[in-house]
Amino acid sequence: MRARSVKKIRNVVYTCIILHNMILKDDGKAIAPVHIRDPPVEPTLDDTVLGELMNEDTH
Repeated sequence: MRARSVKKIRNVVYTCIILHNMILKDDGKAIAPVHIRDPPVEPTLDDTVLGELMNEDTH
């Protein structure tokens, strides 16, 4: 933000405040009343992957 002018920074801050207030007043109705959930994913963890994750030389 140091490269920006004071007027530009002020406009960005005001925009963030206005958007924040709009979200608070929205009550969750802006996008859709129904939330679409992702399909469930099966876990793929096996013993070899756990060993690789715990290896300090690899990570």
